[in-house]
Amino acid sequence: MNRIIISTFLIINIIYGINPPQNGNFPDGFWEKMRQQDIGQKYGDPGWVKKISNYINDPSRDTQLEFFVPVLLGKYADVSTTYFNASDYDQLLFGENPTGSMKDYYNEISYGNFLVDGTSGGWYESTLTMAQAVSNAKEYVAGIAALADDDFDYAEYDNDGPDNEPNSGDDDGYVDGILVVYSGCGAEWGSGNDNLWPHMSSLDAYEYETNDIGFNGSNIIVSSYAVNPELAGGGDCYTDIIRPMGVYAHEFGHILGLPDLYDRDDSDGNSAGLGEWCLMASGSWMGWAGDRPAHMSAWCKIEMGWIEPAVVANHETNIEIPQVETNPFALKIWEDDFHFSRYFLLENRQPVGFDDDLHGPGILMYHVNENRRYGPDYFSGGSCNDDESDKLVDIEEADGNDDLDEEVNRGDDGDPFPGSTANVTFNDSSYPAASRNDGTETGISVTNISDTDSIMTADILMRPKYGYGIAYDELGISSYGFGNSDESDKWGGVLFTAEDGGYLTEVDFGVRYSDSYWTAYIYDSFNGSSPGTLMDSTTGHSENDDWVTVSVDSVPIGEGQDFFVAVKYHNETYPVCFDKTGIQSNRSYYSTDGGVTYADYISDYGDANIRAKVSSDALVGIEPVAAVPSDIMLFPNYPNPF
Repeated sequence: MNRIIISTFLIINIIYGINPPQNGNFPDGFWEKMRQQDIGQKYGDPGWVKKISNYINDPSRDTQLEFFVPVLLGKYADVSTTYFNASDYDQLLFGENPTGSMKDYYNEISYGNFLVDGTSGGWYESTLTMAQAVSNAKEYVAGIAALADDDFDYAEYDNDGPDNEPNSGDDDGYVDGILVVYSGCGAEWGSGNDNLWPHMSSLDAYEYETNDIGFNGSNIIVSSYAVNPELAGGGDCYTDIIRPMGVYAHEFGHILGLPDLYDRDDSDGNSAGLGEWCLMASGSWMGWAGDRPAHMSAWCKIEMGWIEPAVVANHETNIEIPQVETNPFALKIWEDDFHFSRYFLLENRQPVGFDDDLHGPGILMYHVNENRRYGPDYFSGGSCNDDESDKLVDIEEADGNDDLDEEVNRGDDGDPFPGSTANVTFNDSSYPAASRNDGTETGISVTNISDTDSIMTADILMRPKYGYGIAYDELGISSYGFGNSDESDKWGGVLFTAEDGGYLTEVDFGVRYSDSYWTAYIYDSFNGSSPGTLMDSTTGHSENDDWVTVSVDSVPIGEGQDFFVAVKYHNETYPVCFDKTGIQSNRSYYSTDGGVTYADYISDYGDANIRAKVSSDALVGIEPVAAVPSDIMLFPNYPNPF
């Protein structure tokens, strides 16, 4: 029986929601210890990831989303003294904190579109010692959740349904997330500390079924969690200083589904990723040890639905870019021919609000490759920023020193434009360059960048659209795979219909396993069970689980033509990844007989992660060297699948 699905990724490169160290790199053996506990395999609360996705795709959205979180103080069995109480954490996270609370922070960076609030309780004394909790964090968290059950109605913390009311019948029956405060200080603050490292994950086998009954009559379940330390300090805890809230804001960002935007892979060198320019990198440490965390990057704010970027659709002179701290504004300039997965993102950062400790003001230019993550349904999955040569989100450092990539620092006043080097030009000939990561020139330029101010200006030459992408799996790779448990060759395929005539020049598809071998096939037609004439094929190897982009030898495609793209996964179990939550197109097929005949089994569950890109001269609206017109066309960022 071939219609079998598996519900988890069996991969080596597991994703972790972990606060970066205060300084330097992660200690030797750190990532292996995390893998042994399966920390982070489920990243982001599933209900809230879906809620945010629906929020982003609603053009008429005008509702402030509300997230209510219980904060549970959990003391180890071998710790006799704690130094702060529940009311202290209510003030730190949700109250009148002198340097700003987590509630204040998220209200500011979301422009009032997101409210986080909650209640703290405890201390609750675990049956585990500190060493035992470090060895099994999930058991520790589940135990604290159980001890707090009599004090909390967990049903009031399940608010991931569309009506924005907790436990109203449209929620998923799971607490959206809990924050656990563990006694002592965090292991990520210097050396000499054997305590827990702050992280976000899910309880999996340790899921706790509460005593509280949800709207549908079932017991509410606790799964998504984050752990954070009680005290400031590392090797020596500062018993008179509560841990600043930056680490809480970072881990809470993971509960919402955001990935770490620093390098988590030691195998190919390290980079600081976005460094202290983004909460989801090391911006959680800004101010004094994180009491004034930096804003999220524009990319993160777009993912949360707090910014809808203005897409540059023509050349422009003297375009205004207001400061992002008080204006939900960012510019998006497509970099790839299909305006599909790669782009530059510009934001104006100024020392305002929680950004008041920035290294320097100016235009930050991000280079984004969406194929370094799985997609909106599981957008923390994939290599993200682990490969310093091809990141999900990269900063083009204006001074050209590559200090972030080389981990010389986590940000400086030379990173934004014009910056300390007075760089006012970004194009194919500059360094950093506006070229693609493989060195191909794009024709994009951002020039005449103004002096830093609350409103900055620049001239922009964009890259015209030379084709289009077809993606029926609009939410990308999920944590599910289709197939069976036999280690054998299996085929997944998608039937495409061309919108305009042109040439099929690229195919994207997902792979679930590192060290995978595959073959991609292009057919000119499909009759519902058998493909037509083979037009092209390519065999290759992928080192990582991720999206794969394959160049196709310009297969001609007519307007309205059906064509079929299939991928053979060599000797793998459950290899065909698919979008399980998007709108089903009923265009996905599966084969185990050598790709001779296909059945639409996958369509019962979702859309296979196979995408086509068609080059078409008919879509070129302007010449890349055309004269700069007097106005610009700005369009919303959807319905592009990202």
